[in-house]
Formats: sequence, C-alpha cells, structure tokens
Amino acid sequence: MLIVAGVFVAILLGMIVNSPSVLIYDEHFYVKGAHLLERGASFRDLVLAPLETAAGPLYPIIHWLVAPIIGLDAPGIRWLNPVLMAISALSLSYALKCWGKPDPWARAAMIFAVPIMWVTVGMALTEVPAFCFMSMSVAFAAWAMSATPERRLRLWAGFALSGICFGVAVLGRQTYLPAVCGFLAIAAFAPPLRWAALAGAVAAVAVPLPVFLLWGGLVEPDQRFVGGLDLGHGALAFCYLAVVFLILAPRFYLARWKWALAAGAVGALASFLWGGLDFQVAAGLASRLPPLAARLFQAGISAILVGGCAALVLASGVNMWLNRNDRIFILLMLLTLGLTATAVANVFQFSSRYLMTAFPFALLAVQPYFRPSLWAAARLAFGAAIGCVLLLGYYTYK
Repeated sequence: MLIVAGVFVAILLGMIVNSPSVLIYDEHFYVKGAHLLERGASFRDLVLAPLETAAGPLYPIIHWLVAPIIGLDAPGIRWLNPVLMAISALSLSYALKCWGKPDPWARAAMIFAVPIMWVTVGMALTEVPAFCFMSMSVAFAAWAMSATPERRLRLWAGFALSGICFGVAVLGRQTYLPAVCGFLAIAAFAPPLRWAALAGAVAAVAVPLPVFLLWGGLVEPDQRFVGGLDLGHGALAFCYLAVVFLILAPRFYLARWKWALAAGAVGALASFLWGGLDFQVAAGLASRLPPLAARLFQAGISAILVGGCAALVLASGVNMWLNRNDRIFILLMLLTLGLTATAVANVFQFSSRYLMTAFPFALLAVQPYFRPSLWAAARLAFGAAIGCVLLLGYYTYK
C-alpha cells in the first residue's frame, strides 16, 4: 500500500511541477488576502477586507508567511498544500498508533484514495490548511487520551494543544466549528478526561473568537448575503460521502448488506425515474459528451449517488447500533455525519470540496472496517487515479 501511495504522490508532485503558470479556478480569489498582507496591511485590515470569499484568514496568513520561499505566483504557490498534506498524514498515523491500530502508516495512506483530496492538494485552495490543523488537533487529542492516570501534565497539554489547533482550523474553514461538540462529548462520557477536555473546548472557541467578534458573525460582513440553507446540497454531500466510504472501506456496508442494498436500489431507482439531480454532477465530463449521452450519464451517475446515499444512511445507523459500546467510533461517526451535513449552509453553489470538512474524522471512522491488503491497495490506486483525472481537468479547464 505504501508503495502504491508513494507512486501516486510522485505523480501528484509531477503534475504540480507541470501545472499552469497562472492562477486557476478559485486560487486568484484566495490569494488576495496574502497580497494584502504583503503590502503591509494589519491583521484587522485583512479580517475586514472584502475578499470575495467566506473562508477565514488562515489561508492568506500561511501563504504570506511562506511567500519568501515559494512566492505567491503559480505554480510555486501550489507547493504549500502537498507539505501540509504530508503533515496531515503523519498526524493521522500518529493518532491511529495512539488508538492501537496496526499498520498506522498504511491506514493513513488511504487518505490519497479520496479523489477530492487530489483537487484540494494539487491547487492552492483553502481546504488543506484547515484539514492539516484539524488532523493535528485529532493527533494531540489521541496523545492526551492515551496518557496513563499519573501523567496528568500530558493529558492537559494534549487537550490544550488539540483545542488550539482546532481553533486554527476553524479560522481556515468555519464549518469545522460544530465539531467542538466532540470535546464536550468526551467531557460528558469520559469523567477522567472531563476537565482537560473542557479546557480543550475553551481553547478551540477562544482562538477564532476575536475574528468572529470583528466580523460580528461567522463570516466577514461582505459575505452575509450567502445565508440560508440548501437541503439539496446537503443530500449531495452525503451522496459523495457514500462513494468515499465505498472506496475506503466497502465492509462498512456489509453488516446488514441486504438492507443496505435494498435501500440503495430504491434510492437509485427513484432518482433515475425522477430524471436525476436538479444540477449537474461532473459537469466538466458531461460537457464533452453528446447531448443524449450527457443526459444518460447525468441520470445514471445521479442514481448511483442517491442510491449510495440511502445505503450510507442505513449502514451508518446499523453500524453505530452494533458498535454502541465503542465510544470513539460513535463519536467519529457523529462528527463525520454532522460535518458532512454542514454542506446545507453552502447555498451559493455545491462543490465536492465541501466534503473535505468531514475529514479527518471520516477516515478515522471507517477504521474498524478497514484492513491493509492488496485489495485495499487496489482501491487506493482506483481512487487516486480518479483524483488524477479530476485534477487534470482543473489544470486543463479553459
């Protein structure tokens, strides 16, 4: 598995080296804040500037800090995210080791089987910095939770550092904020960890709080018009999560596979008869097909996604019931599902990148159903290959 991951990481780095020498997609929106800091703007100026993005200030600050090394122009600016992804993989591996999982590196390497990771890592986008700090938050929490009773300093230091990293992640993507309930759940159901976990929760809120106070809300004032809910976007996020779970750990669906299969079939048939989702999935690919083929492709892929969503919801409920005594699994599943649901708040448009908010929790949640093997390596190669194609599509999009 590590060999397969290494091969695809080398391919990713090669793609970045040969990526366009101009900013593409949303890169030019996000880099404006870094340019503002480069011109001498204060932190307050950055936070209150109308930058046409709802994301917090983490991205521009990090890029401003590393600009002397990689610059703010393409393709150099794209080198930060691969470094942060490497730190994320290291953090996840350490968390898995703390929780007693064998072959933690092979398990963490499956993050490269998630196709959307390739898009977010291969371009200078905002998701990876936030994901990196959230991964470090999980690693520090795992370090704290594995402390022996006599090592109280490690317990408190671990949760404090976890809370700080959590707060920094929220400054990158505010949709992580609901996951602060994870600290509260640990405090409620693990009495020996209660006060340290509550300290972590306080730190997690305290870090982004000054920015929220300056904004007078969770996004900068210029972005208030984006308010509201879109249930369709939330449903589509769960459809994508179903596919990701199928790549990461197909056994997740097997506990009551007949029920999951039936739910998926009903959902897929209903979607196909309805004509598919109201908006295009994989629009770039569909645009290259003849009209009839594009319509059939849209209806077919919509049926697969909706069917997968139905199967995921049923399998999640079944697995949480069957593993109701495994509190870490229950917590990780609730965080995964809850953060996936935050896509309903993105009413302007839908992007598969919104699913990034569910990570790293989704990767950790499927671990009871995952085993490193040749079959897992094949799935890693399959998902990574899809990621390569998606990233290439962004690089060549006109």
